[in-house]
Amino acid sequence: MKNVFLEVLSDYLSEDENYLFTYIGLESQSMILEPETELPDGYDPTGRPWYVEAVSEGKVTWSPPYMDATTGEMIITLSTPLKHPETDELLGVLGKDISYNSVLDDVHNWQVTDEGYYVIVDNYRTIIMHPDIEQVGMEVPVMEIDKALQDGIMGTFEYTFNGRDKLVNIVRMIHWILMFYISILHLRVSFRPST
Repeated sequence: MKNVFLEVLSDYLSEDENYLFTYIGLESQSMILEPETELPDGYDPTGRPWYVEAVSEGKVTWSPPYMDATTGEMIITLSTPLKHPETDELLGVLGKDISYNSVLDDVHNWQVTDEGYYVIVDNYRTIIMHPDIEQVGMEVPVMEIDKALQDGIMGTFEYTFNGRDKLVNIVRMIHWILMFYISILHLRVSFRPST
């Protein structure tokens, strides 16, 4: 049976260096991991949040950032239930660990202007990526934006925060919400017609 799971893993492996591990956590509480790595004694994948959420949701899920039990690095896990094709019996959960820092670096590289920045929040409106690391894990602090997220409204909104007029563009991604913030004053100065 392990060979069958290794075949599944080989189909799921990626050359992307942002992926740290690809694995299957099995209902039998064992783990098949690529690249092979020593797990802590007593490691039970079925109790891990990425496993529980994938089983609970019954579909592909993205975890919030968390500390990896093996490397101690901040990671995000993409996971999905793995079921027997004929009986639909749950066999385990297939997962990929992605380096949180490399995704954050990618988001920072998307910067459009010196005054603008991106923020990513999860479906619970919790900030999971922000240029200010102290904001990670916090709820969206602007009531108007939080309300729009609660109501599932996407698009571009003006709002005032700490006395500054700003603009935010909210776009739903597969399992996250991407928001781009910029100062309205910066936009007016940047795009002022030349005389």
